[in-house]
Amino acid sequence: MYLIEYMPKLDSSLIRKINKFRETGNAGAHSIDVNITINQISEDKDEINYLVRFLVRILQNI
Repeated sequence: MYLIEYMPKLDSSLIRKINKFRETGNAGAHSIDVNITINQISEDKDEINYLVRFLVRILQNI
């Protein structure tokens, strides 16, 4: 698959989602959350998996 096929999906909404997780990850890298639950992780799991797969596909096609 060529990169051009991913371009319609690469819109401002997707960029906002990626930035949300990036900012959370950056903040979390400097602290330890001892109260995290499985439910918190499960809530975002599908969206995170989609975003990671999407970004990996783009990277593989560059």
